Amino acid sequence: MLFYLQQCIKRCIPNTLKNIVRHNRFYTEYILPWRLNYQQKKVAKLDDETFLTMRHKHIFGYIPNFKNPQTFNEKIVHRMLYDRNPIYSALADKLKARIYIATCLQELQNTANISHTSNISATMSNTTISINTMGGGAEQK
Repeated sequence: MLFYLQQCIKRCIPNTLKNIVRHNRFYTEYILPWRLNYQQKKVAKLDDETFLTMRHKHIFGYIPNFKNPQTFNEKIVHRMLYDRNPIYSALADKLKARIYIATCLQELQNTANISHTSNISATMSNTTISINTMGGGAEQK
């Protein structure tokens, strides 16, 4: 019973002190904004590789190797750092990706329409059509 009481005191007192400090008006109006501003300035001074390394270590628990990426996350960050192609940012946005794909498909459809407008009967004179569902049967035209 004494052990349980000691554990409860260890857990409860620091949490109540944190809550008292965090809900204090002086902390919320003066200290917290200063602290957040300081953290933002500190992060803004970092270069991309250092920032992404710190973020990766914080999230996944190990220091990544972006020079020789092994995991999928490392490969994504490697591409973010070393392959700065502007199409990637457009493809990350759902609406921009749809617009980009629609323009690519429109160009593909235009080229397909040009090839289909030629005389098909002249190109199909000596053609063999193979049917997959008939066990290798072929129809000769």
